[in-house]
Amino acid sequence: MCAPLAVSPDGRRFVLHRVIAHPESWARSLHVYAADGDFANIPDPLYFLPGREYPGNLAFSSSGRFLAFSAGVEINLSTRVLEVATGKPLFDHEF
Repeated sequence: MCAPLAVSPDGRRFVLHRVIAHPESWARSLHVYAADGDFANIPDPLYFLPGREYPGNLAFSSSGRFLAFSAGVEINLSTRVLEVATGKPLFDHEF
């Protein structure tokens, strides 16, 4: 995993980019985590964006409740707005 790509204004949520390599392929994913709790083990992400998606722009709302981001590859781009607490996409548009 890489350093945080985005941190919420209150510092309680952050986004990491993970790359999983396999012998014939790789997969990228975005993970949204809560910054509270026990970090003796890697916690489960609050949200997991699977696929071979390159993260683009990421921005938390001023309250930290929502995350807007773009992701994808050149022929399949998407823009999403996510409610962080529930992991529910509020907006999802591919272009």
